[in-house]
Amino acid sequence: MKSIMNKKRLFTLSLRWLALILLLVSFTQLFSTTAAQEPAVPQTTPDATVGLEIFAERCAPCHGPSGDGDGSMAGNLPIPPAAFSNPEYRKSAVPGAMFDNIFNGIISSGMPPFGEGTESQRPIPAANLWDLTAAIYTLGTPAEQIAQGQSVFEENCQSCHGPAGQGDGPDAAGLDSAALDITGLDYWFTRSNEMVYAAITSGSIAEHDYSLTEDDQWAVVDYARTFGYTYTDPNAPAPPVEFGTVRGIVTNGTTEEPLADAEVKLRAFTVNFEETLNLTATTDADGAFSFDLEDVPSDWVYLVSSSYGDLNFSSDAGRVSNAEPELELPVTVYDKTSDATMINIDQMHVIIDLFDGGIAVTELYVFGNQSAAVFVGESGNMDEGTVQITLPEGAEEISFERAMGSFENAIPATEFFQTGDVWSDTFPLNPGSGSLTLIVRYVFPYEDSADLSHQLKYRASQATIILPDAGIEVDDSSWSFQGAQQMGEGSAFLMYDRTELPAGTELTIPLSGKPQFDAVGGNGSLPERDKTSELLIGAGALLLIAAAAVFVIRNWQARTDADEQYEDEEEAPPVNAAAAKKAQLLQSIVALDRAFKNGELEESDYTAQREELKQELKQVWL
Repeated sequence: MKSIMNKKRLFTLSLRWLALILLLVSFTQLFSTTAAQEPAVPQTTPDATVGLEIFAERCAPCHGPSGDGDGSMAGNLPIPPAAFSNPEYRKSAVPGAMFDNIFNGIISSGMPPFGEGTESQRPIPAANLWDLTAAIYTLGTPAEQIAQGQSVFEENCQSCHGPAGQGDGPDAAGLDSAALDITGLDYWFTRSNEMVYAAITSGSIAEHDYSLTEDDQWAVVDYARTFGYTYTDPNAPAPPVEFGTVRGIVTNGTTEEPLADAEVKLRAFTVNFEETLNLTATTDADGAFSFDLEDVPSDWVYLVSSSYGDLNFSSDAGRVSNAEPELELPVTVYDKTSDATMINIDQMHVIIDLFDGGIAVTELYVFGNQSAAVFVGESGNMDEGTVQITLPEGAEEISFERAMGSFENAIPATEFFQTGDVWSDTFPLNPGSGSLTLIVRYVFPYEDSADLSHQLKYRASQATIILPDAGIEVDDSSWSFQGAQQMGEGSAFLMYDRTELPAGTELTIPLSGKPQFDAVGGNGSLPERDKTSELLIGAGALLLIAAAAVFVIRNWQARTDADEQYEDEEEAPPVNAAAAKKAQLLQSIVALDRAFKNGELEESDYTAQREELKQELKQVWL
């Protein structure tokens, strides 16, 4: 079946669109009731050093670590994010407008709001939003430009404006000192550099009778703006942290009691995510631990772990700095459970695409564990299987992946083993909603019909089938048909769903009908898949998966409601998704390194997977 060669590209593309869908969903929720807010002048001088730390965590995933507009999420946005490093941006940008955009977000470009009082789940205080505007100028202004501007200012401007721009230079006598004071925040944060440049070059200010090159004029504007914010060279090496502390408490999340006399390990990772520090301590009678640090790099990332009941549990990941030298990294451990009734499939999506002679299927499972204990399988022995799924008889070229933070960064889950039609994981399932996301891929032969039916081992809140409107359909009345939806260029998809499925439900998915590739390819003829895969993938898979946004929006809301329900009913601890992502990725790197060292991975696979994880982490911390 030569067309199967194209399935990997199709799967990758589908997952990329799934990531876009979830991103758009979160933005849709955030903008539902965003409040209007008039930008104000900052009350204190914004600090780019503080702003850069916030930028690295909250802005870099879209705008890139250096503000080049090349973040890991940039390709998933409807409009490319601003490139702050572009000189034209720093010339035309007005800080007050920047503040407003950050505060309220920009719905058309997919940028969420970050201001207090908006729908942001983690709002940023107004003072720190101003720090972000300072960071944006810092990222866009090379240090040599500041140095050039300072030299021009000292030679041509300082005699009147004074060394700090306060209008107290030696030649200021008899002049309007208030007009010479260029340190006012209300001046700099209501004007762009273009406005300031125009003022000093238009001849409207008689005192500016000097002769400067255009480059010098722009440079002195860039330097003079630093009277309104604290500039930091983003490329300068950060000073080491003189003294730092990583502390926390180890708590048993099942009993809610502190864990005394427990061994804890502190690991530190470099910017290249190489482990560089490994310290050990023991908790006291209150479960507390503390690690003292001295003269350590400020860009190291820390992770604390503790073993309990032969399982390893980790903290979130974090950093220390001279500004915030104390870092809290509590660790929660859990007892074990074999109670499978507490497992729920929060979301399940079956996404089907066509190729000549068969279908390619991606099944997405989001598992939750509603107990306050780690599920280790019904036998209590993880080696005998933990989470289980079944696949339809006749599925070929089956593969499993764990989604790590985003669907574009998934790690092969080679730990699954097969017993009959059941596939079992050997990893424990932590408490909480959405604690495990699995991606299952397979191909299936198809002519005029096929049966993708298989059993659900656990209850499911909702299951969805999405397939192109290309002559085939789901021939089973137990599914609720949601209709055909047009997605431009004549392409369309069909959507079916079922809700509240108990454990053991037979998920019947009989497909019937003659595939009509012209409905997918849009050119009125049956394309040769191996020769024209670009056409089929572009017009079929892209539109098909993008169209699923409507359905996934509803599921995302349901999942959010479930999270709130768990927290209210104390059935499971709340999950900090962002922090969990960091810790999970770091742990994956550690596990990957160990597997390679033990000879379990080929070097090429190890290198490729590690690079993917590193790039994902760099968007978070650098």
